[in-house]
Amino acid sequence: MEAPVFYDPSGRRRRWSKRILLGLIIVLVGVAVGFGATILNVPPPIHLNWVSNASSRAHCRARSATSAAASAVRRAR
Repeated sequence: MEAPVFYDPSGRRRRWSKRILLGLIIVLVGVAVGFGATILNVPPPIHLNWVSNASSRAHCRARSATSAAASAVRRAR
């Protein structure tokens, strides 16, 4: 059998490889913990004060009339 292509009797390549791998694992775990913290730290939704149905419909009619008038002005230009 022939000698390995990357023969390193001093072991320096193995030590550097282990350090880089350990660093990448630490960074990956840190990112995963940070991502998990953002998922767990979601504030509760605020309570919305819904307006009555009649005033809501009036508001929608007023908005649609305003947007219709704005559309007419844009078409006239």
